[in-house]
Amino acid sequence: LDWFGASASTAGDVDGDGWDDLLVGATHEDTGGGAAGAAYLFHPPLDGVTGADQFDAKFIGENGYDLEAWGEGDRAGARVAIVEDMDGDARPDLLITASNYGPADPDHEINPLGAVYLVIEFDPGVNDLADVGIRFEGDGAFSAQWQDMTVHMALGRGESATGDFNCDGHR
Repeated sequence: LDWFGASASTAGDVDGDGWDDLLVGATHEDTGGGAAGAAYLFHPPLDGVTGADQFDAKFIGENGYDLEAWGEGDRAGARVAIVEDMDGDARPDLLITASNYGPADPDHEINPLGAVYLVIEFDPGVNDLADVGIRFEGDGAFSAQWQDMTVHMALGRGESATGDFNCDGHR
């Protein structure tokens, strides 16, 4: 199972054809390794049953399972968003989170730092997030004690998109 549909977003015309596009996350997709995750971009028109293999662009997470280090996959696609133009090209850009991004520590504890990728330029077809995304990483500085456990806060567990969603001219 690749958990296709773990997250989804529409709210922008990424390819400039006049139709809003669809971005779908699949946190356990394994092209980049076990549970590295991925996000899929679809351009309309879409009708009937559209499978994951009918994508227009695919963004692959960086790190899969590392059994030697007891690491989990990055889980890219945990949250996805089509957001307003960030680079001035008059087209929306993409946010793709990887909630488990980060190394396993030497004590075999998984301490995900999390990451958020801003994707502003990409090619049709398959893209590695490491090559096309501007990565913002968590620094592991946020942690708290709770009932004999250390809880580590990670970047990339949520995102927010802004824009004029009802076409009234206001954000």
